[in-house]
Amino acid sequence: MQASHLVVAFQIISFPILVGCEINAASENELIPGVCLAKELVFVNRLVEAEQEISKIDTNALDEVNKGAYFLTNAFLQHELGNRAQALSSMSKASELISSSDNDLLKAELSLINGFIFEQLILRSEALHSYFKAYEYFREKTYPDKLFYTFLGIGRTSPGGSEYLKMAEKLLDELKSNRFRVLYLNAKASLVSDVSERNRIILKSLDYFDENHALKKQVSIYTGIALNYQLLDLVDSAYHYLEIAQEIIQDNQLPPEQNFHFYIIKAFIESDNHQNASALETLAVLFNHATNEPGILSQAFLRRSLIMKDQGKFEEAYFDLKKYRRLEEEERAKADRYQLGLLSIRYQLQQKELQLTRMRYKWFLTMGGAVLSFVILWAAFWLSRKKLAQKKKAIELKYEKTHKLLNEQVEESIKEEQFKQQSEHYDRKSMLDTELKLQEFGAIFRIHHPLFRERLSKAHPELTLNDLKHCDCILAGVTVFQITKILGVSEGAVKKARKKLRTLFRCGSTKDLYQYLQKIDEGSSN
Repeated sequence: MQASHLVVAFQIISFPILVGCEINAASENELIPGVCLAKELVFVNRLVEAEQEISKIDTNALDEVNKGAYFLTNAFLQHELGNRAQALSSMSKASELISSSDNDLLKAELSLINGFIFEQLILRSEALHSYFKAYEYFREKTYPDKLFYTFLGIGRTSPGGSEYLKMAEKLLDELKSNRFRVLYLNAKASLVSDVSERNRIILKSLDYFDENHALKKQVSIYTGIALNYQLLDLVDSAYHYLEIAQEIIQDNQLPPEQNFHFYIIKAFIESDNHQNASALETLAVLFNHATNEPGILSQAFLRRSLIMKDQGKFEEAYFDLKKYRRLEEEERAKADRYQLGLLSIRYQLQQKELQLTRMRYKWFLTMGGAVLSFVILWAAFWLSRKKLAQKKKAIELKYEKTHKLLNEQVEESIKEEQFKQQSEHYDRKSMLDTELKLQEFGAIFRIHHPLFRERLSKAHPELTLNDLKHCDCILAGVTVFQITKILGVSEGAVKKARKKLRTLFRCGSTKDLYQYLQKIDEGSSN
């Protein structure tokens, strides 16, 4: 696992659980006591009690609003317990139920929590879209805590995030709670590129810790500090904070299932300092306890693959790499299904809104016709027969033209909206598939050819990024058809790029392009 991935992992786990009494799914009149109690227990991180309370609720006896709140609560409960598959399943059900309800507060909270999930899946644009949907509601209401969480989410995922973090900072005096200051400082640290400055901000957040902070949160903070010190090559400090986190786990007998990210980062620090035996022991904890968490297992397999490679055990490294790739594909598939499910629900809701709009237009047309008919009858009563006939004919012609014009405008508007939504739906899926394939190929290629890009760019600085991608595919022995799938281009574009590279490298009939790139990868060129 690269260090940048570990930093992202730490930033994600520092985000708060967004359910509980402070983020109510609906008013007390709408939610039954069992759902409210479960939400409160999850919010204060009393997960065992929350799970017991959830199990007492009979979903068959709930209306749609309470069902939506139930699945929303259960989604975050399962997420905190490490059951990502169940969490995504519950979140999909919650989305379907809440989106079709008339409860605007529930919808806003759903958008807020969707933003958190998309942020964990590293889908920043979708997360930002969800956070802004929540902001549209919370900015008009008196919910300072929810507005604070929304500002933090936009701050972490938006290019101009610092401005929204300043808005969140202004709410701290009103919220009057140290835990909000801890969340703010961690969000602020996530936007800082300088590792030493980021570490300074995180250390400052420790001043606001109190006994109400969950032990898991404390472990994640100290683990993140250890990671930052390791990135600064301050090994002694890294191990110092790693030991503090481990003492919290041991003294409070915290189960490994609640601290997977601690073991991932611990294994990274140990292997980075050539303590491979200790790193393998740490990874063994994950292999024994993270069987239901494919995302954690995939990172463990990748770390062990790198250790095996350093030890010269290439066969074991290859098998671990295959397991990593399979688990990553499963995780991406789950994320795709979840995202496409939300897009499908969104599309269905937009279709319903279009139908309602069309019905409104028809109602206005009907009422307009009734009013117009009344005018005609009123005129007929007072006007003479000759004038009445002329007036009636003129009004009828005018009504017919207006009716026809409005119908045409409504139909054109509906067709344009449907075409736009369908295009956005399929374009987004196509872009997501291409991006995932390119990221998957790039990750595997860089493991087998870590210095190829650097050497090729040094030998031929005139190469563009697109040329470098084609060179990667040629060196990997990828066929023209496979390149079109990986890069998302046509066969003609691939052949044109190859011809350009042959001309540039002077590899005509006497020199094979593959052999030339292979020499570059081995560290020599003609």
